[in-house]
Amino acid sequence: MKIAIVGSGISGLVCAYLLKDTHEITVFESSHKAGGHVNTVDTYGVNGEHRVDTGFIVFNQENYPGFCLLLDKLNVSSKNSRMGFSVSDPEEGVEYSGESLRGMFGSLRNVTSLKHLKMVSDIVKFHKIAESSDVRGGETVSEFLSRHNLGGRFCSHYLYPLGSALWSCPEDNFSLFPMEFALDFFRNHKMLQIKGRPTWKVVEGGSRTYVDKLLKDIGDRIHLNTPIRAVERTPKDVRVDTESSSKNFDEVIFACHADQALELLTNPSSCEATALKCFPYEENEVTLHTDDSLMPKRKSAWASWNARTNGRSAEKSTVTYNMNILQGINDPTQFCVSLNQNSQVESTRIIEKINFSHPMFAKDRKKVQANHEEFIRRDRISFCGAYWGYGFHEDGLQSGLRVCEAYGETLT
Repeated sequence: MKIAIVGSGISGLVCAYLLKDTHEITVFESSHKAGGHVNTVDTYGVNGEHRVDTGFIVFNQENYPGFCLLLDKLNVSSKNSRMGFSVSDPEEGVEYSGESLRGMFGSLRNVTSLKHLKMVSDIVKFHKIAESSDVRGGETVSEFLSRHNLGGRFCSHYLYPLGSALWSCPEDNFSLFPMEFALDFFRNHKMLQIKGRPTWKVVEGGSRTYVDKLLKDIGDRIHLNTPIRAVERTPKDVRVDTESSSKNFDEVIFACHADQALELLTNPSSCEATALKCFPYEENEVTLHTDDSLMPKRKSAWASWNARTNGRSAEKSTVTYNMNILQGINDPTQFCVSLNQNSQVESTRIIEKINFSHPMFAKDRKKVQANHEEFIRRDRISFCGAYWGYGFHEDGLQSGLRVCEAYGETLT
């Protein structure tokens, strides 16, 4: 069959990789590069050249089994990473890191602050409740916390910044996430326990390494700088209109964001339209830079993920990833990736700026996600993408694998 794939992120690439030998594949990518949220930047520090990731960064064997299998098949190596989370509030002078007791209580202010001690107590309380508590149907994060009398600094300086950092969304948006969705993620990733947490890893040479391997295998089937104007079912096939041509295919796989698929698909079915509308997106400005002033003031509070808050709900997620810690970069130069903090980064220290959009998750999404198979090869159209799961790299991969299985192809 002639199959068009819209998008070349992890979902589209795995579909092209698995279907290329049994079908005539054409991949359409609007950007100048393939890879979706994989964006590895070649840059220099005091000790020479480094490949720094600015999009997809970390994974682990337990929660990313499909991705680990893909790396094995591509013969791509990985190395261990360090994961930790810090919060800083310059207005209140609050900063701490959850990586160690020194990070949590490393300043006299933290040791003597009743608010800080109450927050730590509430974190312990939350972990106990979250491991055993049942969530009421449709209950949001804020409703769950209110019911269990968890608020104050626990919300403003712990859970809301954490959720905002994980899903790259404003804290207000995270407060409206279904609590069941958030708790499932926390439990699956063992974030509610001290011992037995997964070993996080990064791709050797940057995430672009695995994308380059896939692109070499897929070859000239990918068309870059080719935005699609419309996709329309005809009585016999599916027509794909680009800015320069129209081509007909037996089937089309939408491997792009849900809102993009809805915009491109002419006359979607009512089920398709309803499902795709369940996943709004949040755009984030991502900046790779060397300005460590966005890190906590105390180095003992530095972590791989560093949320910045003012105790009030911000319009955007504000987090800085310390790439030296995450990727094990041995260099006096501190490479940082910050979300939505362009104006606070010293302009001479900016290396690259890029925008990414991330899916948001509302109450309606659960039923849609549970019935993904209903949106695969239905009337010659399939949908895949990270929005079918938690919004992470493995979710994008698994959704693509489900589409491939409908064509009789697997990664194993």
